[in-house]
Amino acid sequence: MINQEKIQVVMGIDFGATNLKAIISDNKGKVYHQYIEPSQSDLGPELTLNRIKKLIEKGIDASRSDNLQLVGIGIGACGPVDTIKGEIIESPVLPGWNNVPVVEFLKKATALPVFLDNDANLAILGEWWMGAGDRQGVVAGITLGTGIGGGLIINGKIYRGGFGYGAEFGHIQIAEEPPCLCGNKGCLGRVASASATIERYRELTGIEDKSLQIKDLKQLYEENSPEAKKAILCSVEYLCKAVLILVNCLNPHIFVLTGGMTLLGDIILLPIREFIMSSTFKILGNKTKIEIGKLGIFSGAYGAAYLALSNQNCGSFSL
Repeated sequence: MINQEKIQVVMGIDFGATNLKAIISDNKGKVYHQYIEPSQSDLGPELTLNRIKKLIEKGIDASRSDNLQLVGIGIGACGPVDTIKGEIIESPVLPGWNNVPVVEFLKKATALPVFLDNDANLAILGEWWMGAGDRQGVVAGITLGTGIGGGLIINGKIYRGGFGYGAEFGHIQIAEEPPCLCGNKGCLGRVASASATIERYRELTGIEDKSLQIKDLKQLYEENSPEAKKAILCSVEYLCKAVLILVNCLNPHIFVLTGGMTLLGDIILLPIREFIMSSTFKILGNKTKIEIGKLGIFSGAYGAAYLALSNQNCGSFSL
């Protein structure tokens, strides 16, 4: 029997407060397996890190059965991370996750190279690699979920700033209130995220339903609910202003919107496009494309996979 050479693959994991989303991919972006399961991050770092370890072990077993060789892991986590030490420094949606050595734990547990970055950085990197970013020279974007994160990709590299925490677009001050966990007031993430939009609808209606999701608000919007329209369009107005600021400052080829709020589709996309076209220099407004991400909930997992693929300490890939 002829031995077939194994294809080297990596696992990209998007670690969120609610779910772990992961893919196993080769260097061409072909996905062999994908996973989504609860992260249970509220139960603390030890339990969740062990859940991630078990997910990686599942990926190792699946790879072996398909004659693949899993050679590295990329992980995206919300909040400031130290990419050199491989630690989650702190996170507003991960209480108690302070200076958690994610990379050290998982390297020891799996004997594989592990690489960590901010989840929003990786979501935009994923879209740059295999999605709406189309591998253009300058791709910026925001993730519209529980909060709002940001990412800036320049020639295929994550822009991290002088101290490693660049592109925190969710903390642009866009309003006077409410207070944000970062210490500022009126941050974009506090007034225009999915959670902020849902909370605004609750305040307008007095409804305390904690199960409400963006898809529910979209349906109510389409049914001409005045409260749903007001809640959504208020967020859209803030987003228009923030994207204009970023387009003017960064002059990206493509600006990508990702995350749960993009379920609203043209309800948010078209007003932002129109606002940019009418509110800035024509050379900017006409050339910068505003797009919704193409990778759905797995954009961060794709970015995490690319993070591993592009690291010289992980396999022998050509990208």
